[in-house]
Amino acid sequence: LNDGFLITPFHNMALISPDTTSADVDAHTQAFDKMCGELIGNSIFKLKDSRDYDYVANDVESKSAILFHHGTPGDCTVWSSWVSGISTVRAIAASRPGYGLSSRRRGRNVASDIDNNSELLEHFGIEKFV
Repeated sequence: LNDGFLITPFHNMALISPDTTSADVDAHTQAFDKMCGELIGNSIFKLKDSRDYDYVANDVESKSAILFHHGTPGDCTVWSSWVSGISTVRAIAASRPGYGLSSRRRGRNVASDIDNNSELLEHFGIEKFV
């Protein structure tokens, strides 16, 4: 039910013991990321290099898509109402590395998003953009 963690919502913090290991912190971070995604409707796609890629998408089955890209700072949720309002093609918005719930990608540049988006689009079977 709570993934084994106690978080005090009125303090918005987690209490960590001196006996807490790095593995414990990593497990907490993963559980917290999952919870945040469930609350705001995000999904997490696991990239080939094992990083998490945070996205929102509509439920339209289509080989065509509109891909939304957020600015800095920001994340995919800025496009949530647009994505959910499109009913004729797949609509997808993803959070760039280090934003939203997407894992960081050290040494990245703006063009690094192309690889991430290509993997996500392949996952959805997208063949063209509209």
